Amino acid sequence: MMIMDRDEQELKSMGLLGIYKESYRLIFRFPKIFTQITLTLILPLSIIFLSHNQVSNILHRRIIHVSTTADDVVSSPLTVYILIKATYFTFLLVFSLLATSAVVYTVACIYTSGDVAAVAFRAVVTAVVPTVWKRLIITFLCTFFVFCTYNFVFLVTLFSVFLFFATFSDNFLVGQAVVYLVLAAYGFGFVYMSVVWQVAGVVTVLEESYGFAAMVRSKGLINAGGMTASLTVIFLTLNAPLAVIGGFFKEFVEDEDYYYFGVVTRIGIGALCLVALMKVILLGLVVQTVVYFVCKAKAAAAGHNGGGAAFGNLDLADRLEGYLGEYYVPLKAKDVVLEEFRV
Repeated sequence: MMIMDRDEQELKSMGLLGIYKESYRLIFRFPKIFTQITLTLILPLSIIFLSHNQVSNILHRRIIHVSTTADDVVSSPLTVYILIKATYFTFLLVFSLLATSAVVYTVACIYTSGDVAAVAFRAVVTAVVPTVWKRLIITFLCTFFVFCTYNFVFLVTLFSVFLFFATFSDNFLVGQAVVYLVLAAYGFGFVYMSVVWQVAGVVTVLEESYGFAAMVRSKGLINAGGMTASLTVIFLTLNAPLAVIGGFFKEFVEDEDYYYFGVVTRIGIGALCLVALMKVILLGLVVQTVVYFVCKAKAAAAGHNGGGAAFGNLDLADRLEGYLGEYYVPLKAKDVVLEEFRV
């Protein structure tokens, strides 16, 4: 099976449904390497995501129990709780960035296969991921700073609105309307910034930019491609299943009120939630990578500088092969088939 036969014109005209269709096409056409990435990186990420609440609840009950019996020793479980939280977020971040770098690189290799090396899964994990994820951490920290600043400004604004109407106005309806407008603006801004962060992760892997520069580049691609509305829908539709799976797992696996569920039933439900979560995370990572190429194609079609070719770009191919080092083995375009990647 030959690698994708997609011309740039199709990417330029690709909409919301087209992006999802293209993402599914990639996953099902090259199942081997995506399965390897899923089992190696996304599986532990999913386990951490689902098991976090259970561990936190156990420690929380322990803290409450100790606090009611001996106030002077409550610091011990509280310290453990804080350490568990810190460890959870650290591992969640690490595996999230590792999975992002692996999936983004793999999808980019598919699009540029005529000019890039054949890549074994071992090469992706040992050569590409360790190089890329450090840049992703810098981009994440910059994004985290922006989000903290944004939330701080929002809280100050909300407090100022409350203070103003409490001091200078007794019109409750007007005050309520203003609060709702502030909340709506905050929600839209939060979603938009989240979309920028997701595309910035792809930019960090595939371009020279990282950190704040990657965020600026991401924002420019999204705006130039006119993809803000579509990406907002994508963000919501991909995050809604995460919330549903997490809630379902908490309700039917963690919640002890469902005492009539046997151990085997709980394990079965937990396994289904785990599999569903892995699939959603993989799809989300592939989607955000496809979005990057679509934005690039649309930006280039609109005549914006820096758009560049969506794929088949020599600069991108050179960058991808540069990650491989000793694993780089040039192939002819007709010989590039992901099913023949060595493991």
